[in-house]
Amino acid sequence: IVTTLLGTGLRVGELCALTLEHLDGLKARPPRLTIVGNVHNRALTKSSRDRIVGFRDAYRTVPRELLEWAAHGRPGSHLRDLFLSNPDQALTTWGVEQLMQRIGRVAGVRCNPHRLRHTWATRCADAGMPMFHLQLLGGWESVEMVRRYYTASDIEAINSLDRFRS
Repeated sequence: IVTTLLGTGLRVGELCALTLEHLDGLKARPPRLTIVGNVHNRALTKSSRDRIVGFRDAYRTVPRELLEWAAHGRPGSHLRDLFLSNPDQALTTWGVEQLMQRIGRVAGVRCNPHRLRHTWATRCADAGMPMFHLQLLGGWESVEMVRRYYTASDIEAINSLDRFRS
C-alpha cells in the first residue's frame, strides 16, 4: 500500500477504489493504472475525468509485486476490491489512515497517506519531470496546485543549479 502510494501519487480514495480488474494495466509496457473513480464515486475521479498513472522508476518492481500478491498473497474473497480489511470488507480510507499512523509510530515520524502524495510530487519534480506532466499524472486542475504539493529543498536547488552550469 505504501509503495503503491509513493510510486504513483494516488489519492487514498483512489487507492481504496482499485479493483482486481485495474491490475490488467500493470501487464502493459510501461505498466500503468487507469483511475476512473474513487471510493466516494466509482465512476468519476476528483477532476471528473479518467487519468492514467504510471510508476516512478524507483518503484518499477511494484507492478510485478502487486500482480504476484493479488495472485498468491491476497486473502480469498468474493469482493473484487484489491485491498481488503478482511475477506468480507474492502479497505477504507480510514483503514489506510490507521495503517499509516501505526507505521509512523513505529518509525517515529508523522505519516499519513496524503503526505505520501506530496512526497511523490516532490520526488517527480526533483527528478526533472515537467510541471505540466506532473499536473496531468497527479490529476490536478492547475499548475498552481502542483506548486502547493511540491516542497523544495535547499540541497535539491543547489544540485539542480549544478546540473545546469555550463
